[in-house]
Amino acid sequence: MKALARSHVWWPGIDSDIQYKVQACTECQLQRPVPPVAPLHSWDWPDRPWSRIHVDYAGPFLGQMFLVVVDSYSKWLEVVPTNSSTSTVTIAKLRQIFAEHGLPDKLVSDNGPCFISEEFETFLRENGIQHVKISPHHPATNGLAERSVRIFKEGMKKMGTSGGDTAAKLSRFLLSYRSTPQTTTGLSPAELLFNRKLRTKLDLVKPDVRERVVKRQQTQKNYHDSRAKERVFAEGDQVFVKNFYSGPKWKSGEIVSKTSPVSYTVEGQNGVRARRHVDHIRQRHCLAVAEPNIHQEIFESDAHPVITAVSDVVTNSKDSSPSVGEKEGSSPKQTKQSSVVPVVRPQRVKTTPAYLKDYVTQK
Repeated sequence: MKALARSHVWWPGIDSDIQYKVQACTECQLQRPVPPVAPLHSWDWPDRPWSRIHVDYAGPFLGQMFLVVVDSYSKWLEVVPTNSSTSTVTIAKLRQIFAEHGLPDKLVSDNGPCFISEEFETFLRENGIQHVKISPHHPATNGLAERSVRIFKEGMKKMGTSGGDTAAKLSRFLLSYRSTPQTTTGLSPAELLFNRKLRTKLDLVKPDVRERVVKRQQTQKNYHDSRAKERVFAEGDQVFVKNFYSGPKWKSGEIVSKTSPVSYTVEGQNGVRARRHVDHIRQRHCLAVAEPNIHQEIFESDAHPVITAVSDVVTNSKDSSPSVGEKEGSSPKQTKQSSVVPVVRPQRVKTTPAYLKDYVTQK
């Protein structure tokens, strides 16, 4: 667009003017793709086992639904088959798991109907469990549960038809998973949760697990952030929010508050507030009020000296001489005029070009 414009017209600052105009084009902004992903914000590693758990549903898979629960400290995995994913069934299965491992401090889930119902919220509140819900339409925030679902499905499929029925396959998979050292911690989930081995041939317990986890998380963050772009918004910023329903791809809104390091509460034009991940928010550029052309004023001041007069001057309407000096001397009906204050502006030094020295020019 810049090259096309320069082939027809030019003025000082044409490139920046074109870029500013295009950035403020609403239709152009609505058609832009999703912005680069935000830098990775890792979950804090808990101080003890079963302090924070992540839950999600896998399925329908093998004709059933499976409730997947993973401990963020030890990576211990619980998979419970169910016939449905209602809040009542979910609460019943969680009670069985809590009877074995105790109540956690926090429970992280997505915004599925079974996890945001009043019945489920009441169950957690009565048991003193803090419910942490991820940003809508951003499953990567609950990455530990999403990854556990994937590992579970892949492990069940690899057993093929020789592993017995679904219950037998599930038991064999869980035993193998719980006794295998994790890449992140360097220890098996059973060793971190129960401080003992499950009769497997493992190396000696490697010390300084926390440092290993922090280094591993930093490695993952560096790899993720190599293609990420950090975006920070302030309260009151005008933005575009990705629309996940019918209508335009992006909708305009205003930042209300920051709900987490990577999510904000945004208020739309209809007054509805929603929480959105920073990956679904883009800066909205608006056209500013046009300012006077300073360059044009300077050029005009060079050609015609400007004199500012504050007075009540009555002049002949038929006399329209452009010269201020002639107006002052030739107007017979001038009755009152205050002091004339010249406007101080930089003046150019005018010289005749050298190539015109042999010609007679008009001053």
